[in-house]
Amino acid sequence: MRRFLPLAIALSLSFSLACGDDSSPTEDGGTGTDALTPDTGMGEDTGGGGEDSGCPDTDGDGVCDDEDQCMNGDDTVDADGDGTADACDQCPDGDDGEDADADGIPDACDCDAATCVENATCEETAMALSACVCDEGFVGDGTTCEAFDCGALTAPTDGMLTVDTTTFGSMASYTCDAGFTLVGPAMRTCLADGWSDADPICTSVDCGSLDAPANGSIELPSTGFSAVATYTCDEGHLLAGDTTRTCQMSGMWDGAEPTCTLVDCGALAAPVEGMVDTDRDTLGGTATYTCNPGYMAMGPTSRTCRPDGTWSARAPTCAPVDCGALPAPANGAVDAMFTTFGSIASYFCNDGYELVGPGTRSCGEDGLWTGTEPTCELDIVDCGAPPSLRDGSVSAPDTTVGQMAVYSCNRGFRMLGGHRAVCTSAGTWLGRPPSCGQLLSCVGCGMAQGEPIRAIVDSPSGATGVLTGRRGNVRAGRTAGTLPQLLEWESWTGGHSGFCSSATCGSCSDSGSARWWTACNQFETNRFTCTCNGAFAPGDRVVALVNSPTGARGISQGHQGTVVGGHSSGPTNILVSWDGWTDGHENCSFADCGQCDALAPDTHWWVGCADIGRAP
Repeated sequence: MRRFLPLAIALSLSFSLACGDDSSPTEDGGTGTDALTPDTGMGEDTGGGGEDSGCPDTDGDGVCDDEDQCMNGDDTVDADGDGTADACDQCPDGDDGEDADADGIPDACDCDAATCVENATCEETAMALSACVCDEGFVGDGTTCEAFDCGALTAPTDGMLTVDTTTFGSMASYTCDAGFTLVGPAMRTCLADGWSDADPICTSVDCGSLDAPANGSIELPSTGFSAVATYTCDEGHLLAGDTTRTCQMSGMWDGAEPTCTLVDCGALAAPVEGMVDTDRDTLGGTATYTCNPGYMAMGPTSRTCRPDGTWSARAPTCAPVDCGALPAPANGAVDAMFTTFGSIASYFCNDGYELVGPGTRSCGEDGLWTGTEPTCELDIVDCGAPPSLRDGSVSAPDTTVGQMAVYSCNRGFRMLGGHRAVCTSAGTWLGRPPSCGQLLSCVGCGMAQGEPIRAIVDSPSGATGVLTGRRGNVRAGRTAGTLPQLLEWESWTGGHSGFCSSATCGSCSDSGSARWWTACNQFETNRFTCTCNGAFAPGDRVVALVNSPTGARGISQGHQGTVVGGHSSGPTNILVSWDGWTDGHENCSFADCGQCDALAPDTHWWVGCADIGRAP
């Protein structure tokens, strides 16, 4: 603490040492006083008691300094009447000689004689003087003392400051925001010479440094709270694990260190009807797809191994090339179930037209139909003379497409089978010529050679195993008498042996094992004598000579069927069961020349005799 003395006292002490007492011996003998006139220059008295050479009058009181009592003022002025020049008073406000409390300090300078203000204390000096001095933390001259102000404080970045006042003794409190740590004092005090300690700072939580993974790198701008570390892998490597990690309040990084593995997109499978070729399966590798001849790629034909370990795009598929639909030629048609690679297109012409050019074309691997488109040129198809008939004749005035050939048997012969054929656009006759069986009049039964018959009694003429209804064919005429005939029974193994061929009205040797001489009254014809002039018998195979014979929808020329029954409403109709056909009259079984009730299945149709011929 600083101590202050009255200026007069300090000066008096100084000059007491500098000038001495006037009663002391002087340079001129010490018996008188110095001349009142100050020396004009430095030197010694020359006349004894004269002027001191060089005696200065420092205070300007007109007296040589070595005669001065107080160098700070006039030695003759004693305003307080204490016998001491005022310039030399210790206590300017009182007698320096009074010391009532005997403390060695004149009462006029003693603090005990005055009351110090608040926050001031009376203190003695080293020269036995005392004065009111402001207490520590307060500033003033002792008569007024104010608390020392340490000045305003600033809150730290990312933190807060709490302080009510900034004067001596005040307290300041520091805190940091979440995620930050205080470095420095949390509390500071206003002292007499300023705030204690230095300003603290708020620094984030430090989670420490992280290492980059092998074959990778890490971006780490900072390691404090909320700092984010970002991992990346070198080209050709794929990050496995956490891409980023964050510094937590705990001072630990979340997650775990990732790894960088070599990017491998894996092998690719070849598409059906195609191939795939890869230069490598790792990053940047390229896969190229190709399709087999006749197939085209549907989708991208090139793929690249990407940084994420997957192939770009999607694998293509190989689809057969499509040659597109073909137009039908004028007056014709084209049939192609498919139009893709390998498909076959077939061309047809309408009746009366001839196909000029290829009948078929195929879809090639280049997506084009082979060959050139054919045309249908007008052509009068001539089937030529129809097949001749043994023991009969054929009439065909016109042998072009659609024209009919009519067969007839010679006298003494009976027609067995259809008697008509038709010229088709293929240039051939449809409908096999009938057969002409020779009438065996010599036996009196009215049968013809080859005529179908059936048994009307069991075991006719002793033919064991031949039951009523058994079918057969007439093979020869009379043997020893006029009535028996040689018959050949179907699916029968008993009977005569030998072979009589087509013996007519004469004897013959025993014939095959399926034949038997039978009397006329034990069998009957199996022909439908009521219709088609007896040309057909049940089971005969026939063919349609025209489209939709007698209105049978869906039955085209050439369609085959089986004869089932005789006439229904007239002498020219016959019941036919068409192969693979489901429309028509019901099944009447083997109706014999009369009406029949409808029964299942629905595959039959009454057909005019002129619409059918004998099946090929």
